[in-house]
Amino acid sequence: MGLLELCEEVFGTADLYRVLGVRREASEGEVRRGYHKVSLLVHPDRAGEGDKEDATRRFQILGKVYSVLSDKEQRAVYDEQGTVDEDSAALSQDRDWEAYWRLLFKKISLEDIQAFEKTYKGSEEELADIKQAYLDFKGDMDQIMESVLCVQYTEEPRIRNIIQQAIDAREVPSYNAFVKESKQKMNARKRRAQEEAKEAEISRKELGLDEGMDNLKAAIQFSQRKMEENTKHATVEDTVEYHLFLIPDDSKDPEKHKEILQKYIERIMTHFAPVLAPYIWQNQPFNLKYKPGKGGVPAHIFGITKFGDNIEDEWFIVYIIKQITKEFPELVARIEDNDGEFLLIEAADFLPKWLDPDNSTNRVFFYHGELCIIPVPRKSGAGSWSPSTPPTILQALNIISTHPEKIVASESIQAAVNRRIREYPEKIQASLHRAHCFLPAGIVAVLKQHPRLVAAAVQAFYLRDPVDLRACRIFKTFLPETRIMTSVTFTKCLYAQLVQQRFVPDRRSGYMLPSPCHPQYRAHELGMKLAHGFEILCSKCSPHFSDSKKSLITTSPLWAGFLESLKKNDFFKGLLEGSAAYQERLEMAKNYFQLSVNRPEGCLAMSPGEEILTLLQTIPINIEELKKEEDNLPQEDDDQWLDLSPDQLDQLLQEAAGKKKSKAISKEEEDQNYDLSQVSESMKAFISKVSTHKGAELPREPSEAPITFDADSFLNYFDKILGPGPQASDSDDLDEEEFECLDSDDDLDLGTQEPEEETTLKGTLDDLKSYMAQMDQELALTSIGKSFTTRKQVEPESPTAKNNSDEEESGTGEPALAPVDVDLNLVSNILDSYSSQAGLAGPASNLLQSMGVQLPDNTDHRTSSKPRKY
Repeated sequence: MGLLELCEEVFGTADLYRVLGVRREASEGEVRRGYHKVSLLVHPDRAGEGDKEDATRRFQILGKVYSVLSDKEQRAVYDEQGTVDEDSAALSQDRDWEAYWRLLFKKISLEDIQAFEKTYKGSEEELADIKQAYLDFKGDMDQIMESVLCVQYTEEPRIRNIIQQAIDAREVPSYNAFVKESKQKMNARKRRAQEEAKEAEISRKELGLDEGMDNLKAAIQFSQRKMEENTKHATVEDTVEYHLFLIPDDSKDPEKHKEILQKYIERIMTHFAPVLAPYIWQNQPFNLKYKPGKGGVPAHIFGITKFGDNIEDEWFIVYIIKQITKEFPELVARIEDNDGEFLLIEAADFLPKWLDPDNSTNRVFFYHGELCIIPVPRKSGAGSWSPSTPPTILQALNIISTHPEKIVASESIQAAVNRRIREYPEKIQASLHRAHCFLPAGIVAVLKQHPRLVAAAVQAFYLRDPVDLRACRIFKTFLPETRIMTSVTFTKCLYAQLVQQRFVPDRRSGYMLPSPCHPQYRAHELGMKLAHGFEILCSKCSPHFSDSKKSLITTSPLWAGFLESLKKNDFFKGLLEGSAAYQERLEMAKNYFQLSVNRPEGCLAMSPGEEILTLLQTIPINIEELKKEEDNLPQEDDDQWLDLSPDQLDQLLQEAAGKKKSKAISKEEEDQNYDLSQVSESMKAFISKVSTHKGAELPREPSEAPITFDADSFLNYFDKILGPGPQASDSDDLDEEEFECLDSDDDLDLGTQEPEEETTLKGTLDDLKSYMAQMDQELALTSIGKSFTTRKQVEPESPTAKNNSDEEESGTGEPALAPVDVDLNLVSNILDSYSSQAGLAGPASNLLQSMGVQLPDNTDHRTSSKPRKY
C-alpha cells in the first residue's frame, strides 16, 4: 500500500499538505511547524497501551509525509504529478522515525514554551498566522481561536481587533461569519473554553500532578483525549455515514477478510451502477471503502457522503443501503448523520417509550431489507440476549445473527421510514429539472461528457466570495463569445439555488444580459450564473496543473470485469455498441468507475476544476456542430413547482406527517364530521392527564386513569386546618404542638369529632360558602363575570322557573346567580382563540390537532363577540 493510500486510510485524505494542516504554498518553516504540531497529537508516548500500535503506525506515516514535503525535489515531483517515489531512501520501512523526530525537535520544557510565547505574541509571524487562519476558515472565529498558537479565550478581543484592522486595510476580505457573528455564538464559545479549562484542572488533579511542568502535561493529555473524543463522536455537518458489516465474521486472517470485503464493494457498486451512475449528487457521491478494525469495531465497509442542502441525497442513500442488505443478506448496515439516529427521528411519533437518545446507540440497523431495533429487556421475562445498556457493535452483530426475528421494528416505525424512500428509484427522474441555458461551448462539451459537474459549478457560484469573483472579472477559460443555447439537466435543488440568486455580472466579464422581457432572458441568466461557477472552479487549479494525475481507466485490471457486469445488468439498455447514445453511457460508466470503484494508490483524486481542464484538453469541441443542435433542443420543464400555493403546502405537510389524502366529501358530510363536544371532552382528558417533569403529555392509553379529586374531603381538611378552635388565638403563628397535631391524619377524621366541634366546623363551612357567594355576586357585576355564559342565557326559561326566579329576587333584593356552563364557555373561548389565528399556526390549533380534534375552516365574520348556541 502506497503512502497516499495510507494517508487516505489513516488521516482521511490523500493530500499530504492537508495531513500536516498547511497550505500548498507553505514555506519550509510552515511545513516543519505543521509536522511538529500534528506529531504531538499522534505521538505514541501520548497514547494508551491499547492504542500504542495504531499510534505508532500513524506516527510513522506522518514522518514519511514530512520527509517528502521537506525534500525540495520530492516536493516538486509531488506538486507537479501528485505522486511520490515509494522506492526512495526517505520512505524506507527500516527508518527509525522516533529517532528522526528527536533529531528534528529537541525536548521542550515549560520555560521553552513560555519563552516562545513571549516572542511569538505580537510578532509578524503571529499576524501572518492570524490572517491566514481568517482566510482558511472564512471568518469562523471558532476555528480561528482553535488554530492560532498560544491563544487563550480571554485574548479573543485582541484577535478580533487584529482581524478588523486587516479588513479595514483591505488586506483580507470581509466575511459575514466574522462581521455578523451573533452574541449567542460568542458566548457559547466562551462557555466551552471555560468548561475545557475546568476539565483540564480536574484531569490534573485526577492524575495527581503538581503545578508547572506536570500541569502542562495534564493539559496536553486532556487536549489529546478531547480531540479523540471529538473525532470519534463528531460528524461533519450535513453529512451521512454508513457502515456495512459482514455476519457471520468467521475470518481470522485480516488480509483475507480485507480481500473479501473489497470483493463485496466491487459487487455492490456494480450491481447498483444503473441507478448510481447517472445520479447527480449535490456534493459528494455514494462511495464505499474498506475500513480496518479498531477499538472493538470489526473491519467493515464504510462510506461517507456530504449531502449539503439536498436532503433527498441522504434519503436516496437510505434506500440504497436498505436494498444492499436485501440483495446481500449476509450484510448488516447502520446509518447515521450529524443528528445521530435520524431514522428514529423520522419515526419519532411511533417509538416505544423506553427508546431515547441516551440508549439508542448501536441499536438501529438494516438487515435483510428490514429496519431492526435491538430492544431493552422488559421487567418480567427478560431474555439474556437483550442488553439493558447500549450494546457494542460486536454485541449488536451477535444479537442480530442469533435473534433476527425478535428485533424487527414495528410496522408503524417501518412505515414511517419507508414513506420517505418508497418512491425510489422512480423518484430520481421526478427530482430532475431540465432547462435551457446560454453557455460557452466548452461548458456544453464538458456537461455532455460529465453531467454531474453541473452540481460543482452551481455550488461554486452559490457559495462564492469576493476572492472567487476576482477570477470572473475577465474570463480566461470560458469566453462569452462562444456561447450557444443548450439543454442542461439539474436537480430541483440545484436549479432552485441557481434561480433564486440575484447577481449582476462585472461589465468586464462580457456576460451582458438582455432585457428581462426578452423571451430567452431566463436562459441567458442561468447560463451567465453557471459560467461563473465553472470559471471559479477552474481558477482554483494550480497554474502548474498537469493531467498526469489522471489515471488510465481502461488499463485497470478491474475495468473489464466491471464493464461485463454492467452489460449483464442491462446498463446500456440494448443500445448498439459504438452509437452516440452507447458512447454517452460508456463515458458515464467510466466516470462512475473512476469515482466509486477504481482508486489507484499513487493517484490523487482530481478536483472538479482539474477534471474540467482535463476534459477541455482531451475532448474535441466543434462549435458549428453544437450550434446545429440548438434547433432540436428538448422542451424545458415547467418551473411552477418553485411557487407553492397554500393548498399544495398543506398537502405536503400532511404527506410529511404521514396522512393520506382524503377523498372529496360534500359540505353536509363535512359539517357532520365535526363534533364540538370533542373539544370539551378532549380538554378535560388533557387536564386530567398525569404528566411528568418532562412536560405536559397527551393521554395515550385508556388505562391511564385521570386524577381523582374529592372536593368534600378537601374542604373537611381545609376546615380543620383553618377553622377556629374553642380557644382561638389572635396570633397568626401556630406553636409546635399544633403543627404536630396537623401532621396526623387521624386528627382530621370528622367522624371522631365531638358534637360541639362538628357544629363549629359546619358553621365555618357555611361562612366560607357565604363568602364565596358574596364574591360571586361582586364578580357578576364586573366584566369578568359578564364574560362567562351561564346556563340561564342559553336555556329557554319555563314559566315555573320564571316565577321561582322572581320569588328569589324579591326575597333577597338581588338577582340569583345562574351556574356557569363550563363546557360552553370552554368551547367558545377555544373557538375565539382559533378564529384569532386567522388560519395560521397557534396554541388552539396545535393543542386540538395533537388531541385529534378537527375543526372546520372559519367562515364566521360576525362583529359580535357573544358566543353562538351549539
